[in-house]
Amino acid sequence: MKRDWKKTLLFTLITLVILMIPIILLAEWGARIRYRMNLYQETEEAKFVSIYRKSDDPVLVYEMKPGSEEPGKEPGVMTRINEEGFRDDPFDLDEDRDSFRIVALGDSVAWGFGVDTQDAFLQLLEGRLNEGIPDASPPIEIFNLGVMGYSTGQEVR
Repeated sequence: MKRDWKKTLLFTLITLVILMIPIILLAEWGARIRYRMNLYQETEEAKFVSIYRKSDDPVLVYEMKPGSEEPGKEPGVMTRINEEGFRDDPFDLDEDRDSFRIVALGDSVAWGFGVDTQDAFLQLLEGRLNEGIPDASPPIEIFNLGVMGYSTGQEVR
């Protein structure tokens, strides 16, 4: 008795589908458990980050806590947040001050991830710009408003 090749193919395909469903479900279950564990670990680590706080703005999600400080992730790096809530020297917001002011928005690059505040590129740029101007000219101030982890939408908010 010769088997019909169409019936054999159909039987094989049905068997494969039946066997694949539990395999896919097990893989999905394992991936969900692993993701949940990673999320839990990240949440636990976030509890100890003392320079951030939850933001009332749902777009921002979080913001830096004014006046806070903590050791950075890199050895010898100290992270200090000024009273306005940014990683910079205290801002002198006096409008009568004779200076040329630049506001810089950004993420971890502007923020200066991995380096001390004075070594962030915006602080270095401010120093370089001030070296090149005559003494009679007003000083240049760069306000570093970068926040580590922000996207463009959060930065312009």
